[in-house]
Amino acid sequence: VHEAGIAHTDIAPKQYLLLDGRYQLSDFNRCRFLEQDDELKQCLFHVGKNPGKGRSPEEYRNDDLSPKIDVYSMGNVYYYMLMGFKYFDGYKSKKAQSIVKKGGRPPLSEEVEFSHDPAIQHIVQGMRRAQAHEAEDRPPAREIAKYLAEALKVIAGTDKVTF
Repeated sequence: VHEAGIAHTDIAPKQYLLLDGRYQLSDFNRCRFLEQDDELKQCLFHVGKNPGKGRSPEEYRNDDLSPKIDVYSMGNVYYYMLMGFKYFDGYKSKKAQSIVKKGGRPPLSEEVEFSHDPAIQHIVQGMRRAQAHEAEDRPPAREIAKYLAEALKVIAGTDKVTF
């Protein structure tokens, strides 16, 4: 969506629909259209209230925002895929927000953390890259998608992985 000039700003597991065997991102009610300045640099934006436990550090600090907030939120989706429950499940929102602002993340289970399964290892690595504390340290969404697609090709032993 970023390449189409849109920041979703509310990526979470519940925002995906399974259509024709593929998961599709939905619910764009909070999206922002991305603008560029005269030098073709991307303009930053604000969303407003940032409740809950699944937002990026810069959202909780009320900083200027970029599409990298979506990258961080995809890290939360990867966490859900790995753990089977939501990010900071069982935490009060204020506590979770405080932890995120200080650079903390909820722990992975030992089973996931020390898995020898290459698929799990790659998803964990993708999650960690997506959840870099500072937005400028996060790769673009397309870079993480390519990393995971390449990993899947190796794991599956095929070149027929598309996204």
